[in-house]
Amino acid sequence: MKPFRFQFPLLALTLALGVSSAEAYQVVGGKIYDETGQRVALRGVNWFGFETTCHLPHGLWARNLDDMIAQMKAEGVNAVRLPVAPNALRASGIGCFDASLNPGLQGLDSLQVLDQVVDRLDRAGIYILLDHHRPDDYAISELWYTDTYSEAQWIADLEFMAERFKDKRFFLGIDLKNEPHGRATWATGNFATDWNLAAERAAAAVLRKNPKLLVFVGGIEEQATCSSPHAHGWGGNLEPLRCMPLNIPAHKLVLAPHFYGPDVYMYSYFNAPDFPSNMPAIWRANFGFAKELGYAVVPTEFGSRYGHDGGLALEKTWFDAAVQWLVSQDLRDGFYWSWNPNSSDTGGLLKNDWVNVWQDKLAKVHELWGIGGASLPPVATAPQPQPQPAPIVADGSGQLSGEELVVNRRVDSDWNAGYCVTYTVRNVGSRAGRWQTSFGFTDRLTQGWNAKFTLEGRSLRAEGEGWNAELQPGQVVEYGYCAERPRGEAAGAASGEGLSVQQSSLSDWGAGYCKSVQVTNTTTQMQPWKVRFALEGTLFNQWNARLQVQGSQATAVGEDWNAYLAPGASAEFGYCAQR
Repeated sequence: MKPFRFQFPLLALTLALGVSSAEAYQVVGGKIYDETGQRVALRGVNWFGFETTCHLPHGLWARNLDDMIAQMKAEGVNAVRLPVAPNALRASGIGCFDASLNPGLQGLDSLQVLDQVVDRLDRAGIYILLDHHRPDDYAISELWYTDTYSEAQWIADLEFMAERFKDKRFFLGIDLKNEPHGRATWATGNFATDWNLAAERAAAAVLRKNPKLLVFVGGIEEQATCSSPHAHGWGGNLEPLRCMPLNIPAHKLVLAPHFYGPDVYMYSYFNAPDFPSNMPAIWRANFGFAKELGYAVVPTEFGSRYGHDGGLALEKTWFDAAVQWLVSQDLRDGFYWSWNPNSSDTGGLLKNDWVNVWQDKLAKVHELWGIGGASLPPVATAPQPQPQPAPIVADGSGQLSGEELVVNRRVDSDWNAGYCVTYTVRNVGSRAGRWQTSFGFTDRLTQGWNAKFTLEGRSLRAEGEGWNAELQPGQVVEYGYCAERPRGEAAGAASGEGLSVQQSSLSDWGAGYCKSVQVTNTTTQMQPWKVRFALEGTLFNQWNARLQVQGSQATAVGEDWNAYLAPGASAEFGYCAQR
């Protein structure tokens, strides 16, 4: 992110104000960038269910949709791959959800639910990858068509998705077909089975409908030509690319291999005497080589039980080695399978209660993502701009630039009147130098450690001093502070003062309703916000704000991460109530 790669939840003002581009997402040098030129790092999970007879994401029988998305954000997820099947696009009936937990879904069909989910993810600033997973609700097909589902129908469904969600800023791309395998071939000259030719036809159709997107193309399984003799797995073989490159614009193409360990299938190399040291050569042969050729390589499925729920001990060894290799190859972008705990092969990041996460799994995924082991706070609803770090540039005096620093933030404690936070600063550049961070701040600093803190108007600068003033390449320093939030009316404008407030209805089912509220700072100064509004009924759900209710009046103030608005900036929160 330019000019300062700040990887906790603050949205760059340039994102909100950036000029739209006909080709918003592009691949440059094997990495993905958005229309503002900012690097898009994909810390993704798969959230399946639309491709099943439920026709909506699984888990909504146990959780509220918005709560689920908020938890993803809290655990550092910034991208979701949504597997879908044609029936989900056909306004089919839905099931497998609790209407009392998700009243906004009551009475909707599958397409309307897909609209809701995509919209919620987009508003949360989560990148969305739609995955054509199955031709029906039951099984993954070998080819992109079957006896009852034609290539023309497949391409029409891809075009439908590309066009329907074209106005969503965080709609990143489409995974054209999940896991070609079996009869699927590459560069054999067989029009009926050559996946590379079908992918080219589909990509052209998708990009005609929506040139802003990226197209994700997986590999095949096994074939005699242009492939190593070892097993690859469904969708895991990109080796034939060496023999026949894809005729898809390079700046729009993302290669999307899948790879799994012994919990999914016990290939012979998992029992080799030199396991797991034999694995890097296999991974490189299967798909890692493509990065060396300049392609964007983003595994869209990989996962592990990691020793839980009957998982093999060997699997844990495999996954540790896989994460280590991916990091070493700078293949950090990807989509973990799965968020859901009900994947029969891998389980999920969530435990079977659909609430708690497996902390050891999450720690390994965080290691891959490069964000540390602790949970992250939620991210403000996108695309509203939030206070952001002041740009830091190299000044020729040994100061590290923003491009050379990655900064992560975690909330250690929060008691409403105040909070304590810890920051980690990593030097990802190639030279040693001094470090500093600077970001919007209007609270009262009560304690700080491991840094020199300077208040500069409405910003707080932290810089190393003495023993930690200089960072070597790859070195990390940690600092933190505690602060108190202003109280009473000093906490911000009174209801409506200096603020523009707009409410919009998300859903209404007679006995209850859900609304979204956008708050905009119309002053010329950065300030906290507070709004009061009439509340009809009894509050039972809220997000992106702290709400207090007295009688028929509600007061909303921002959370720690969206409490302060720059001039012209907005925050969005929502709530549901039962009449």
